[in-house]
Amino acid sequence: MTTTTTETTSPAPTPSNTLTPRQHWHRIRPWCFSALFIVATLLVGAAITASTVSRSGHLLNPQSPAPNGAKALAEALQDHGVHLTQRDSLDDVLADIEANPNRTVLLHDRAALLDSDRIEQLLDAGANRVVAINPVGDRFEPITEYAWYSGSIAPEGDTLENDPYAAEHDYPAGEQCPLASKAPALGPGHASVFTVGENDPDAVGCYETGSGSLIVVAQHKTTELIMVGAYEQFTNDRIAVESNAAAAINILGANEELIWYVPGAPDVQVAATPTFDDYVPKWITPVMLLACCSALALMFWRGRRLGPLVAERLPVTVPASETVEGRARLYAKNRSQLHALDAIRIGTLGRLAGLLGLERNASAAVIADAVTRVAQVPRDHAYRVLVHAEPTSDAELVDLANACAEIERRTRTALGYTETGRRIQTPDDPTAETPTFAVRDADPGDNQL
Repeated sequence: MTTTTTETTSPAPTPSNTLTPRQHWHRIRPWCFSALFIVATLLVGAAITASTVSRSGHLLNPQSPAPNGAKALAEALQDHGVHLTQRDSLDDVLADIEANPNRTVLLHDRAALLDSDRIEQLLDAGANRVVAINPVGDRFEPITEYAWYSGSIAPEGDTLENDPYAAEHDYPAGEQCPLASKAPALGPGHASVFTVGENDPDAVGCYETGSGSLIVVAQHKTTELIMVGAYEQFTNDRIAVESNAAAAINILGANEELIWYVPGAPDVQVAATPTFDDYVPKWITPVMLLACCSALALMFWRGRRLGPLVAERLPVTVPASETVEGRARLYAKNRSQLHALDAIRIGTLGRLAGLLGLERNASAAVIADAVTRVAQVPRDHAYRVLVHAEPTSDAELVDLANACAEIERRTRTALGYTETGRRIQTPDDPTAETPTFAVRDADPGDNQL
């Protein structure tokens, strides 16, 4: 009694689906970096916003604690019994003056919203005192008869666009200055210099420099006019230097009512609402019309009428050899040697299954084991050729294709079949004239690239 042993292959271990810490980190790393980038962006934006709010702001803003604000001056004036009212409309200021002329009006037109007519209207309103902060520009023409702008100065080591004079020391008030007794000197800082005019003998310059005065006191009709070029000396950063605070309080605290007037949106002179034609150049319309006419003419000149569709009988028959060659060219172009070898393996395994009497859907491992037993092919060689090998070059692909053909040839020889699928008749087997197994002829395209 002959005992047949069958080799069985142990199944491959099932890979674990649990992610390792390294794999988990690689998976969440893009999200972590994105979250860190968003948080860093928000923190930087918040820091910039806080820095902007704390260190910047409008110059001489009475509510700003920033270095260029004037909150310290506003609180000092309130401590001296001065009631401060902020206004951003000339109409409101004129109404306040009409109700009580005994007021001091501080004019700081930092956005240049007022014209010369409206500035003259403010001067003629009849307020007790008008203080103009840095009145530089053509719009201040109503006060140029008292003094005019003649240059700028800056602290030592700093520069301005127009800086003919260097501020290296404090500025004395001068003997004729009405502020000299309480504020004998001003500290250094950015300032505008004014030259007192000769047409008004009552105009007095205070805090002299080498070429003019930082503050000019004049009389406009019934209103006392004070031109302040030393605007930086009144900021929070410099109000405590020398007699800056005393000068500011004496200038702005002469009356119990102070109007801090900074022209705003209500003072903007709005012209007629512009139309679409105001934004479009005059030449754009004829150019667009000419371009449209040129495009239409080009379409009629170069246009071609489509002819009738080509009639074709369907379905179209494509020879198998053309399909095989076309697919092989695609594999060769993309250097997909493994796909080409898989096509060869599928054909070889199908024919081997028919030769060995196995089902057509038998696995490659089962067919390889059967070939090992029948054709005496080494098991490792059969598995490598029919299952595992992956070619990396055209030469390896050709070798594996030839190996598949050799395995099939040995199997046919071992089973006694010819190339046509018929068994060879032997004296020991007289009934072998007809095929024992239904084996189809080899398809010449199965092993082609």
